[in-house]
Amino acid sequence: MTEGSNKPIQELVPFLEENLRQIDYNNKPLTRTFVSHLHLSSIPQGLREKGKVIYIARNPKDVAVSLFHLQNFTKVLKSEPDFNTFLIQFLKGEVLGGSWFDHVADWYAHKDEFDILSMTYEDMIKDTRGAIVRISNFLGKKLDDQTIDTIVDKSSFKNMKEDPHVRRDKQHPAVFELSGSFIRKGKVGDWKTMFTVAQSEGFDQIYMEKMKDLALEFDWKL
Repeated sequence: MTEGSNKPIQELVPFLEENLRQIDYNNKPLTRTFVSHLHLSSIPQGLREKGKVIYIARNPKDVAVSLFHLQNFTKVLKSEPDFNTFLIQFLKGEVLGGSWFDHVADWYAHKDEFDILSMTYEDMIKDTRGAIVRISNFLGKKLDDQTIDTIVDKSSFKNMKEDPHVRRDKQHPAVFELSGSFIRKGKVGDWKTMFTVAQSEGFDQIYMEKMKDLALEFDWKL
């Protein structure tokens, strides 16, 4: 648990689509671990043949609020100070990362093509320890109780928010504004602080239309 603890998280678990540190992935020792926001159509095709995927989805209302704040926190993304305008763009998929609906629907429609563990952010918040056990079992790792307790503590929102090795704004000050935090709240149901009743109802209608054939349920508040 201590190996690599002084390294930035982007070096330990780099983004496939960014590689800001110019890491030679081909020569990275096994077992290689990556994180990604890529749509299904953009991932390496070899992932279907080998490797394991942990796919984590979050309820889209909270995703919209989180992305709205992120775009207004960075210096390099187009900022949209009006949430209603941003929400319209989000529903059209005209935001960073494209359409949430397409992303989730495509991955779930093709999940049988991968060795995949599908989870929701909300379930991980409700039962962090249980989520860690599921992940370790999926990866074929047997963890003792003390190690699991350490992971639960290290991955708590409070500790991650305070850890400069996790906070990307501390590692890339040229990208992020000085005020605010890359790790903001992490709460389930924070969308209620931003959505009006009309916005929520309109969002629900679009969600039902786009996701009606998907056997996936989210917790919208805890």
